Amino acid sequence: MIYNAPCSTDGIRSPVCPFGGVNRRKGAQTSCYTFHPEPLKYTDAILACKEVWPDASLVQIETEEEQGFIANQINNTQAMTYAADFGIWIGGNDVNTEHSFVWIGSSAPVPFNYTKWHPGQPNNMNGDQDCVMLQYRTANGDYEWGDVGCDEKHSFICEMTYDTSQAPSHQYPNNVIG
Repeated sequence: MIYNAPCSTDGIRSPVCPFGGVNRRKGAQTSCYTFHPEPLKYTDAILACKEVWPDASLVQIETEEEQGFIANQINNTQAMTYAADFGIWIGGNDVNTEHSFVWIGSSAPVPFNYTKWHPGQPNNMNGDQDCVMLQYRTANGDYEWGDVGCDEKHSFICEMTYDTSQAPSHQYPNNVIG
């Protein structure tokens, strides 16, 4: 079962974004986000995103505004707010080069230009923390990032970005729509 956040934001619903998905404009592009409280390993979460859309991956949080948007969506969905207590996968890792974190959602890895690390993070504790998640809830309801082992199981957020003027058509599997 896939449980997604309620549709909201700037009031747009797109045939691209499945029921419960949330659209957000990013300049000439739109991102559709789906929120998944079921815990999976990092690589399994990536595969689950691709089951929603072939071009989707774990969310890339690229600006403070996007970070706030994601936090707001989590805080307005009871299942995700609960899941956030245990951490939520986002699409960054340093698997290939230690301390060189990249987003993995594009055709080629993209270095981080924006970060929201919790103080003391990333720390690569025990030498095996290569994947990034929203891990620490702040007093104002935001979330800070931490690095953890990729084999841990956590909830996750998927994102698919598309050109708003050329929205792709896509048929969704029945389990995504309801």
